Amino acid sequence: MNTRPGSHSKTFPESPTDILGMIATDHHLGEILSAICQMQDAQSPETFCSILLTDAEGKRLLSGAAPGLPVEYSEAIHGMAIGPQEGTCGTAAFRRELVITEDIARDPKWERFRGLALGHNLRSCWSVPLLSNQGSVLGTFALYQNRTHAPDEAQIQRLACAAQLAVIAIRHERDGQRLEASEQRFRSLFTYNPNPVFALDLAGNIQSVNPAGLKLKPHTATDFLGHHFSRLLLEEDLERVSRHFYAARAGEPQRFEARLLDESDNLLTMDISNLPIMVNGEIVGVFGIARDISEQKHYERQLSFNACHDRLTGLLNRVSLEERLMLDCHISRRRKRRLAVMCIDLDGFKSINDSIGHYFGNSKHRRVGRSK
Repeated sequence: MNTRPGSHSKTFPESPTDILGMIATDHHLGEILSAICQMQDAQSPETFCSILLTDAEGKRLLSGAAPGLPVEYSEAIHGMAIGPQEGTCGTAAFRRELVITEDIARDPKWERFRGLALGHNLRSCWSVPLLSNQGSVLGTFALYQNRTHAPDEAQIQRLACAAQLAVIAIRHERDGQRLEASEQRFRSLFTYNPNPVFALDLAGNIQSVNPAGLKLKPHTATDFLGHHFSRLLLEEDLERVSRHFYAARAGEPQRFEARLLDESDNLLTMDISNLPIMVNGEIVGVFGIARDISEQKHYERQLSFNACHDRLTGLLNRVSLEERLMLDCHISRRRKRRLAVMCIDLDGFKSINDSIGHYFGNSKHRRVGRSK
């Protein structure tokens, strides 16, 4: 670092290495861009550096850094449109190429800002667009002078090198923002998911669990954190669940059902999805996402039973009885055996229902149905 002439209390970056060091140590973007401008201004005292950044829609340029320019000027051009006749910077962003204005007083692209620039004794401007790897415009890097002047090859090269540093800084900042946003979205999905979510390592040990998962066994949650997932399952399901875990660990998403006991020893049936956890293209663990389907399973069993049985007696209903008889007749013919069917008819139910009510008639019917 060196001290810029006229200032003994503030140091400025001396080389691109200093700038890269600031980027690597996650300095604020505005601080880094100002440092790039200060480095450029110190190397070429006759120039004034300006960095503008595109807005979220990519239609306007916003102030990024311009420590050598008058504050009034920077504030006035903040939000300038990107277009073919929008000064040197707006045009450079529009064309995606270097634009040189040798004389602001005569250049038609400066019609809107000519009085502003000349009022601050800015006579020439050279601007290069800052482009991402995908070719989108991140902003512009410009150099102003107090005289009409066109740059030589050495000045264009210095401009390009300084602009590349700005691109690196902006990309680093935005990559960090995207990563942070992605992490926050993941944390939200993990934390606020109404279903239990477990993160397992490759050995099957539980590394983390969301609040919904902790509710399965709230008083013993610390007992299974860091331990194998088998602690949560019924022993008879463990072998089958382990096969699904190893398949997910190999990169194949799995979905299956398994049973476990909650803290009150209630048997729960869970619909479980196992998904591989990928980091830099490598599987480092497995997610287990569980959904309690115990009530659904209960209703399914109830519906299945009611579809085949009489609701009053619990015996097979007429449709199921006919199907059973057809099957038994087929088996008897094939095995050349005799089949006997006994029908029992209960008389007098109408008198019971009429005299003492259907409740007692149904009660009698159920007792007969349960007798063997």
